[in-house]
Amino acid sequence: MSGQPDMPLPVTSSLEPEFTKSQAALYREVLLLFNQHQIPYAVSGAFALQQHTGIWRTTKDLDLFLTSETVSVALRLLRKQGYHCEILDPVWLAKAHRDDFFVDMITGMSNAAITVTDSWVARARPAVVVGVETRVLAPEELVASKVFVTR
Repeated sequence: MSGQPDMPLPVTSSLEPEFTKSQAALYREVLLLFNQHQIPYAVSGAFALQQHTGIWRTTKDLDLFLTSETVSVALRLLRKQGYHCEILDPVWLAKAHRDDFFVDMITGMSNAAITVTDSWVARARPAVVVGVETRVLAPEELVASKVFVTR
């Protein structure tokens, strides 16, 4: 419309976002490390949403769901690989990053009403994410994980 400022582009699309080489490489490296070291996890967030709906959502990170028992093992492994790791909230969130790119390791919802259990990981569906064979959250767990967030 004339007189209207340019509207921002939608945050969802059927087109895959353009990840920088460094961003995609970091995501691939973490997924391959977890696979190689048999760390049980499930990919969530934008990548799981795309697998189930075909819709891409712009993302700044890779979301991985792990049990609280598993996240400490994952953090040790990532620290050995040179990642800066921190537990932002012991109830639900740890982060690993290198440069400007992040991997969120989520063990539950921020209000502690839901925690990630072994069944969440066991029910995950096979998928390929950034060229790596992996598993994404099943639709039911993906919906449950979105109940407490706005996207």
